[in-house]
Amino acid sequence: MTQILTQSQYIDFCIEFLSELQKYSSSYKDFTLEQQFLYGSDQVNLYILLTRLMNSGTEKIVIEVALVLFFRILSVYGIDSLTQFNCHRLIFTSLILANIGYKDDIISLSRWHQMINYTWEKSEIEYMKLEMLAAINFKLHVSIEEIQLLQNNVLIPFQNNKLSYQRIEQYLFFQLQINNKRNKYNE
Repeated sequence: MTQILTQSQYIDFCIEFLSELQKYSSSYKDFTLEQQFLYGSDQVNLYILLTRLMNSGTEKIVIEVALVLFFRILSVYGIDSLTQFNCHRLIFTSLILANIGYKDDIISLSRWHQMINYTWEKSEIEYMKLEMLAAINFKLHVSIEEIQLLQNNVLIPFQNNKLSYQRIEQYLFFQLQINNKRNKYNE
């Protein structure tokens, strides 16, 4: 990042980034209160989740690893698959997997359940983890180069108000290329 952010500023930055990212999806739309009642509003308060996570000693790099994992999923399914509802599920699951993969720090399922104010059942959290692991072919390793690529192509431009759909698509293409190379070597 171009400037050093405090923990609170970093959390605000992440929330603003995820909110903005959803708008690049053609599936994105603001839901009315009636639609939220109909579809459910099982969304996590990301601000509270990130605050609790960082207050528990989680480093900023784990959040960036989670964002790389988040973009891996988007590289598979495309940014147009991102909605107001699945964004919360995807980022939450990415945070769990980043915490496991990067720090090898197992926060218990009960603790994750508590951090999201019991929004989803434990069995649903387990299911989300398994689905995401399968979608990324169980590849949790995130290299320093991938984090730098995320910072240079997505996070810094966002911070400087220069993020565009083309930059996101280019980054997703890079992610897809990286994933294809990993899969090729593992065959």
